[in-house]
Amino acid sequence: MILPNNKVFVVLFAFFSYYFIAKVGLLFAIPPGFASTIWPAAGIGLATYLIMGRWALFGIFIASIFANYQVSNSLGNPFFLEMLILPTLLAFGTALQLIVSKRLLIRFFEIPIKAVSLKV
Repeated sequence: MILPNNKVFVVLFAFFSYYFIAKVGLLFAIPPGFASTIWPAAGIGLATYLIMGRWALFGIFIASIFANYQVSNSLGNPFFLEMLILPTLLAFGTALQLIVSKRLLIRFFEIPIKAVSLKV
């Protein structure tokens, strides 16, 4: 399957794929809600970033802000700009995690990764 190389498509695809999987991960969150026992969005985000390139980081960054903002505003308080500080910091951490993961994969594995030597 060939995906379009349109930047808007890449950003939107990354946003929606990360956001919906993050919402699934938040179902397993430990109160107050920022720590989760599983976080499948990290794997989806890395796969999207590896396949679609750097524009996917922007979509994942925005999706992380939205998902984490909903956790911080779960009480239904009115919007204040200060309420975006923690979700934005978490989104920076998400983007940094993806960048470092890609760098480590490139450094320690032959690209493209071949699974012919794996044994069951």
